[in-house]
Amino acid sequence: MSKWIVDLSPTNKAAKEKFLSDHPNDFILMDLTCFDPEDFYSRFPQLKGVCSTLFSKNGKCEAHFREDQAGGIHALKENGFEATITTIITPGFVVARTLSTIINEAFYSLEDKIATAEDIDRAMCFGVNYPYGPFEWAQGREQLVVWLLETLLAKTNDERYRPSPRLLK
Repeated sequence: MSKWIVDLSPTNKAAKEKFLSDHPNDFILMDLTCFDPEDFYSRFPQLKGVCSTLFSKNGKCEAHFREDQAGGIHALKENGFEATITTIITPGFVVARTLSTIINEAFYSLEDKIATAEDIDRAMCFGVNYPYGPFEWAQGREQLVVWLLETLLAKTNDERYRPSPRLLK
């Protein structure tokens, strides 16, 4: 009988692929926020669901399941997450894709000396009632945001996803 394994590690694509290759007989639920879930689904049949926890707040995350939704939801709950189920799978899902582009624009604004990081964070909190500003969201997640932006740029060829040089540092 297959068991559910949840991988929420913020690792690179090669590490994700190795993890899946090492567990061919298990049901895998994996955080693929920064990568193209469709690519992984097409190559790894044991991947039963994907989720996005990069910007999870209060234990909530986006998830997509291609099989056994109940088992996947239970596995996420065991790891402290409540899933919002989506039928659309795309790199970053909705939340991370939106926040990563906001973070990227904030870094471009900083490069252009439009405002300080503190001013930008404050403007987003007061101006649009975000719980955190873009630099607060990005703190400690910069590499993951860059991976997501690069994945989106490669998939869409849309320049708005080109990572800011300052974010790349």
